[in-house]
Amino acid sequence: MLDDEPDFLPPKPEEIPDRLARKWEERETKESLVVCRNCGKQVLASSSVCAYCGGRLSNGKKPFWVMVAAAVLILFSILFFLRRWV
Repeated sequence: MLDDEPDFLPPKPEEIPDRLARKWEERETKESLVVCRNCGKQVLASSSVCAYCGGRLSNGKKPFWVMVAAAVLILFSILFFLRRWV
């Protein structure tokens, strides 16, 4: 027997428990926006790619290999100068 109503209906806003509603509101307020350097539109800070232009968003951190290369370069320069003075 077929009913006109579907088996599952999403809950009405007043039926959502307060705890879940507060959690959702907290999540929304924690999500900050950043401006894309390519197109200038605001996108979520947690995104790695702009939703509008597809440009890559940097998170302000340098890649790991850049940090390792800098450390090796500094180490070799220190050893070079110490070797010249000794």
